[in-house]
Amino acid sequence: DQKFLKLLRKKGKNTIAVINKCESKSELNSVSEFFKTGFKHVIPISAAHNENIGELYQILIDDITKFYEANPLK
Repeated sequence: DQKFLKLLRKKGKNTIAVINKCESKSELNSVSEFFKTGFKHVIPISAAHNENIGELYQILIDDITKFYEANPLK
């Protein structure tokens, strides 16, 4: 995981770290490692239980909106 995260950071792109299968407290506790990576957004989700999906969508919508405001279509 750390090698992959380092590669993503090196690219300098706006990256959202989405961690799936975060249904229990113990799994949520292990997510704390991802917050140390320096990513702007770290979203623990449970796709199976539809947890935090709305938060993920909102971040995506906000980022896409900001991109198109800065880069209007011609």
